Amino acid sequence: MNLFFRLSTYTIPCFLLLMTVGYPLKAEEPDMPLPSAAVDSLQTLLRRSQPDTNRVNLLLLLCEHYLNDFKHLYDHKKQIEQYLKEIETINTALHYAEGRVRHLHMKGRLLVITGQGPAAKIPFEKSIALCQKMGYRHLEAENWLYYSATFPWDEAGYPGKNRCLQRARVLYQQTHDRRKEAYILKFNADVNLWEGKPAESLNKLLQALAIYRSIGYRKLHYTYDLMGSVYRSMGFYKEALSYGLLALDNAKACADTSAIDYFHWKLGVSYLDLTQLDESNQYFRIGLERAKTLKNTFDVWRATGYLCKNLIAQNKPEQALRFFRQIQKEFPPADDLYKGIAGEIGGDCYLALRQYARAETYYQEMLRVREKSDQANVYLALGNLYIATRQYEQARDFLNKALRFTYQVGETSLKTAQVHLMMFKVDSAQGKFPMAIRHYQRYKALNDSVFNQTRSQQIASLNLQYKTAKKEQEIKLLQKDKSLSQARIRSAQTTRNVTVAGAVLLAGLLGMIYNRYRLKQRSNQQLEAKQLLIDQKNESLQQLLEEREWMLKEIHHRVKNNLQVISSMLNAQFDFLKDSTALSAIRESQNRVQVMALIHQKLYQSDNLARIDMQQYIHEIVDYLIESFDREHTVRTRCEIAPLELDVSLATPLGLIINEAVTNSLKYAFPENRPGTVAVRLSSGEGQRYQLVISDDGVGLPAGFDATRSNTLGLTMIRGLSKQIRGTLDITQCNGLEISLQFDLVKKTAKTAQQSAHI
Repeated sequence: MNLFFRLSTYTIPCFLLLMTVGYPLKAEEPDMPLPSAAVDSLQTLLRRSQPDTNRVNLLLLLCEHYLNDFKHLYDHKKQIEQYLKEIETINTALHYAEGRVRHLHMKGRLLVITGQGPAAKIPFEKSIALCQKMGYRHLEAENWLYYSATFPWDEAGYPGKNRCLQRARVLYQQTHDRRKEAYILKFNADVNLWEGKPAESLNKLLQALAIYRSIGYRKLHYTYDLMGSVYRSMGFYKEALSYGLLALDNAKACADTSAIDYFHWKLGVSYLDLTQLDESNQYFRIGLERAKTLKNTFDVWRATGYLCKNLIAQNKPEQALRFFRQIQKEFPPADDLYKGIAGEIGGDCYLALRQYARAETYYQEMLRVREKSDQANVYLALGNLYIATRQYEQARDFLNKALRFTYQVGETSLKTAQVHLMMFKVDSAQGKFPMAIRHYQRYKALNDSVFNQTRSQQIASLNLQYKTAKKEQEIKLLQKDKSLSQARIRSAQTTRNVTVAGAVLLAGLLGMIYNRYRLKQRSNQQLEAKQLLIDQKNESLQQLLEEREWMLKEIHHRVKNNLQVISSMLNAQFDFLKDSTALSAIRESQNRVQVMALIHQKLYQSDNLARIDMQQYIHEIVDYLIESFDREHTVRTRCEIAPLELDVSLATPLGLIINEAVTNSLKYAFPENRPGTVAVRLSSGEGQRYQLVISDDGVGLPAGFDATRSNTLGLTMIRGLSKQIRGTLDITQCNGLEISLQFDLVKKTAKTAQQSAHI
């Protein structure tokens, strides 16, 4: 995702530059588009849907899918814009707050991805303001994440990116989304690396890695890859290579095929940094063969560029040229993107062969297709060509352009140093020695700034080795002096048998002490080994518990999604039914499904997988029913809920009872849209005794209606659910209708569990 944000700032020219330099980062796997079967299902539901909140949600899902399908984004751009207009129209008519927040978010993302970062700030800022007003912290965090992409990847943009990412991380911490928190740390590490702060970047990556491991997240290869890039930027190429190999192994373990191709290419670059060209060629060859199999033209040309550069470095320009011509036949460059790449590779081959005229032809073609992008590599290549042909003024012109470009886009210090070194050669050849000296001094300063940290660490290591060797020498001298003194003492006491006998006894005593010491040391080692084994088992148990919790949350999430699908399918039936009774039954069934879906939503969003926060749960049920019956403007609600968390086995029947009672009030208590109030109260009594009361101030029950003998589905469910939880149900009529249920918080018996399963 991070690489894509950078591409949206500079579009294709920046991508070519990253490919040539060999330094793109990939902080995380991208959000994947939906399978085609799922898209077809959404399209079918969309055709049958009415202009309501369900239709808005379907349109938003399709927008998300098309935005994640980067390869075909421009094919679907008009479709996305059409969907966004329809979403805005429905949101305005329904006053759908969450739909408006997500609509603004999608609009901002579309602008960012299509290279309109500054324009995207307005919808993101509006969406963030609405999130803060409505309390949508998770959606606000997503907005801050994408808002960071509106700032450019340069010195002026880095502070803004960091502020947005820090705000997003705080919100993910508050919502207990550990995986997203780790992703934000990793994205922020990417920004720190680009702004030249590798130590801060590495620190954030270590924090992200610790979080991923704590939640059992397996796709760590992107984190390892970014850590390798950090070490590579610091000049620690062996460490960079180690993490590159670790990233490849982890990608294979996770069967992440797209990542495997990417990491093969990165390993080739790492071996190239270590000047191990054979190993580098091996990985580039693997990447080339896979790209040919997948007919991935860009990866074919990327691998070709590196393989040709390696062959030229091995003094095999003829072989490089033959290979280049072969790829030209198999994958002819059809557009400016590939013509520019082919121009650079062909120019390099002919320059190495000293066929300067043909090299100039290829480089000029590269300049033509990249003229608007002002690529530093184009100017460097032409500068190098004109130095070789002793056309120094032309070389100076292109090198000055390259120098301006490197400072404009914040190019790496190594590339800027390379330009100054080439300018030194031009000035020296023309006898402009003062200017040549200045360019060489600048080259040395930039080159030294890149490697100062590595050299400092190497010097520190040498100092440590020197001090260690010096200490060892001093110890040897002391031991030698001690041996001489002991020899003198022994020679002076040779005539004393008593002293000799004492020395023998002392030696025996020391031997016994040493034997005891060895036995004790062996026992300690055995105890440490046992303790280590216990710690490892405890760690394994902890990991199993965390995986179990994650799986339970995933199950609840999937159950909730399945229930939402059932609700959407019921909603789709509205188009085919004309009977008002059937429509009412469908709506009531939809509401019951929603009540159960809310239970599973609360469970996977909560840290507690067994208990439900009744305050939030009851509020959401009542608000959903009022909105479902379109009675927001005529019926007021009053909820007085005690701060209580109940077991899911008790919260589910209570939610269904509330659903049936409130549904009954909304259908019958206020005929002809007369105004009124529906109240829900959950209060505590003595001990573990609680009371649930649902009342309204409507017209009440018809004359002669006996609620205790009624066989309607709603009252039958209320009586059955009350019996299930062993509650006492009382239905009275006084200025409306009141349903009272008293129940105890008792442990669930086997019989109760069986009844619950039956219901």
